[in-house]
Amino acid sequence: MTLHIRSCSPRTALLGAALLIGTLAASAASAAGCDVVSYRLWQPNGVSWYGVGETIEIGAGEEGHIYVHVDSRSKSPYTTQAEIGYPSSFGFGGDARRVASMVRMEAQNSSDRQAGRIRLRAQKPGTTSLGYRLKGVSSPGRLDAVPPRCRTGQIRIEVLGSSSGGDGGGRPQPGGSRAEEAALSLVELLYEGILRRDRTSRDSYGFVDIVLQRERDGLMEVAEQMTTSEEFRREALRRTEGSSGRGDLARLRERLLNEMYRDLYGYVEPSRDDRDGDLEDLDICLSGDRDRFDACARLGRNLVGSRLFYDHNRRAIDDLRDGAVYRRR
Repeated sequence: MTLHIRSCSPRTALLGAALLIGTLAASAASAAGCDVVSYRLWQPNGVSWYGVGETIEIGAGEEGHIYVHVDSRSKSPYTTQAEIGYPSSFGFGGDARRVASMVRMEAQNSSDRQAGRIRLRAQKPGTTSLGYRLKGVSSPGRLDAVPPRCRTGQIRIEVLGSSSGGDGGGRPQPGGSRAEEAALSLVELLYEGILRRDRTSRDSYGFVDIVLQRERDGLMEVAEQMTTSEEFRREALRRTEGSSGRGDLARLRERLLNEMYRDLYGYVEPSRDDRDGDLEDLDICLSGDRDRFDACARLGRNLVGSRLFYDHNRRAIDDLRDGAVYRRR
């Protein structure tokens, strides 16, 4: 964690450091043994998960929704009902004005409390914290299964300096050729359409290289690698839920498929048979079925192998190089 120290008198600096160390020590002590609790940060470009005691990072000026969750026996944590706000409201002390200078929170309404959510926008860089108190856990989870000391806690937040460049994630420059620009554009589309997030500077440039070298075959290979990835199986539904609200599993999977169609094909939908096939593959892919890898791979190749994908992205695909159009098997 980065500490931001400003010029001040020695006494003030020592007092501030002592208070900060005391706060962090108390937070660490309260986090001990409470790893059943986790936090989800939803942002317009994706979702990040944090364990209790970890520091949520968000850029200055960015919007975010923080959710408090409780681990379940499956991979999907339970949602909670929780109050979230200034630490002083939960017995942790601290200066509410300092918190407000770093994160501007919207007052929780009944829907926010029911979802265990606080909506905020990061302000100036620095490190702060919010407090929370669990009031319930969604069924079949139980609040009494959470140790009492873990039902109230602090969420540490570090507001990072705003990034320079303004390209939404440090987009690499491909070199200027039409084919390179097309490859990068198509790979970014697959990130948005399949993984449900923007491509960032932390992502390898390897997918772009695959598309440049293998053109349309490369696009299908990249799509297959994405749908067979742990990120897709672990995060796709959570990102869909974060952007579209809660729903049962079947509805979330259908909503995920609809959003992938929208991003990859525009507002044209495939035939009913193709849709049913994709939905079946998606269900198997996201399940524990032993055939899930094959279903995930088939889903990725079929999504990009569809004529609808070519029609919607004809100019960029043609810029890679002329060749036969792949169709759904």
